[in-house]
Amino acid sequence: MSLSTHIRIRTDVDARAETMAKKLGLKKKEFVEEAVLFFVRHNLSPINFSPSADFDLSQLVQKSTERIISYIKHQEQEMIAPLALEVLRAQIAVQALMNLIIDVNIPAEEQASVANKLEEYMNSQVEKLQIHAHQGHQSAAGRE
Repeated sequence: MSLSTHIRIRTDVDARAETMAKKLGLKKKEFVEEAVLFFVRHNLSPINFSPSADFDLSQLVQKSTERIISYIKHQEQEMIAPLALEVLRAQIAVQALMNLIIDVNIPAEEQASVANKLEEYMNSQVEKLQIHAHQGHQSAAGRE
């Protein structure tokens, strides 16, 4: 890739570009590159640009918002809901076992031991679910 190092523009336009770049946290070079790419991506002409006729920023924002919401809903359906269900099932199973232990009149010392083992089991299941969720998040991010 070859680089062009100089573009001659009016001083007032240069100052405006510098100000806008700073507001966006960009270097002036990055700002100019992104501005050009913006016009190319949206098939706009900076000469005949009429925001009301050629370009509707609200539509662009709406499309972006819809994409984000769609992504969040997908994550909820594919990952969060199934994981939450698994955690709930495990909690119910552990609670049922705890109730069974109490109902069977197991001595207090053994109850504590069994309760500790159940807690360890529950923690290991939660840890597995967290690892699974993290891996799913990474694979979902890789698909974008």
